[in-house]
Amino acid sequence: MDWIYGVIGFVVVTAVLTLYSMAKRKQSWSGEVAGVKTKTQTDQDGNFPEDYLVIEIKLDSGKIIKNKFPKIWFLNKFPNGVHVGDRIVKNSGEDMFHINSAAHKS
Repeated sequence: MDWIYGVIGFVVVTAVLTLYSMAKRKQSWSGEVAGVKTKTQTDQDGNFPEDYLVIEIKLDSGKIIKNKFPKIWFLNKFPNGVHVGDRIVKNSGEDMFHINSAAHKS
């Protein structure tokens, strides 16, 4: 009987996480980079330091959000990096945003 509760719990948790993920993916927003910081984080034992980029974005609605990415991954995805003043757009149905660099503006 306990295994039935375990299966039901697994199905419920999976359904909730799937719905949450779908809702996040449907979101669309745009904003401007307000700040970029590099932070180093280690595991619980203080080993294996890894650099992260923390990007602060001021959305057009006025809300400020922060996104944290592993620095190596981010620079592989966006070789030119991200700078204060860059425009960021996340379209509905896409997992990742797009960066429109402020340096390319005339």
